Amino acid sequence: MYVNVELSPRTIQGATVVPPQAVQTGPENRFVYVVGEDRKVASRPVKLAYVDAGTAVVEGIEPGARVVVEGAQNLRPGSVVAEATSDTSPRPPATAGDGPGPKGKAKKPS
Repeated sequence: MYVNVELSPRTIQGATVVPPQAVQTGPENRFVYVVGEDRKVASRPVKLAYVDAGTAVVEGIEPGARVVVEGAQNLRPGSVVAEATSDTSPRPPATAGDGPGPKGKAKKPS
């Protein structure tokens, strides 16, 4: 059997893409945890524009922001996180004595 298939791809100009597991649902809105330069997380409200199997297109965060993709359920705004390397072992804290706090993986959206 042969089938002719016609696809119409979706193109979203200037989209910010994050892993779908980075998008959290709160009592009032959806949000992502963004990691700051001081390794502290802050919640940023986002609007979900499109979700597919491996991507979520969001509005509300700037391109290049580091977002938490794992362990977000253990975080609160102001929590300190340690960024995991590609082999999933956490990096040591930048300064001694402050401890890594709750662990999460941060990833830059594409």
